[in-house]
Amino acid sequence: MKRHAPLFGAVLLGAVATAIGMGIFLQLANNDRSRLSREINHAREAAAQALAEKERIASEANDKVEAANAEVEKAQRVLELLEEEQQLLTHATRLPKPTARELRGWTPVVSLPLAASLMIPPNTAIAVNDAFGLRAVTANGHRSASGTTWLSLTPYSPEQESSFPSQTEETSRLYVVDDHLLIGGIHTMIDGSTRAFFRIQQSASSTHLLELRDIGIPGNADGFERMLGTLEFGS
Repeated sequence: MKRHAPLFGAVLLGAVATAIGMGIFLQLANNDRSRLSREINHAREAAAQALAEKERIASEANDKVEAANAEVEKAQRVLELLEEEQQLLTHATRLPKPTARELRGWTPVVSLPLAASLMIPPNTAIAVNDAFGLRAVTANGHRSASGTTWLSLTPYSPEQESSFPSQTEETSRLYVVDDHLLIGGIHTMIDGSTRAFFRIQQSASSTHLLELRDIGIPGNADGFERMLGTLEFGS
């Protein structure tokens, strides 16, 4: 038995050394796996960030392209409207400013909110003059067939314009006053009264809506064109 003790000791010592070596190897392997796992996670995060950045750049580029296309379409539409307005100007009747004699007894009216002014004939008065519009009525007991209001000038509104009667070739009128186009027409209403409706525009931009009731207004024997000729517009 004593003869085999050194042999057993050598075997045991070898086993211990082997176990220690395997432990170190396993620890190194675990360390390598952890390091590789971290590197893989970092690589995944970097790839995700790169993809997100790519998508962000692509989205911004698309947004810029869409915005540029919208601006181009807007510019083309404005150009079309300007060309259309130029054609209308060649066919419009330019109303001259009435003389002082023709406007004797008339009253000047200025609307700062509307950036507009005009003259109203005798026996009429201004009932409303604010940011929502300007309204003139007959005065001194004179009443029009449609009521007391004979003139209404308001800021342009697509909704209000849609309530105006549609124009026909027989009733349409086209004027130029103070470098502004007055596009509209005259209509005979069901009650027999007459009304004129106009959209006012300049540089392809609609600015005001004008409605006149019973256009044979007091003191305006020439018709309503004399009053229209007094219109002036600010910038």
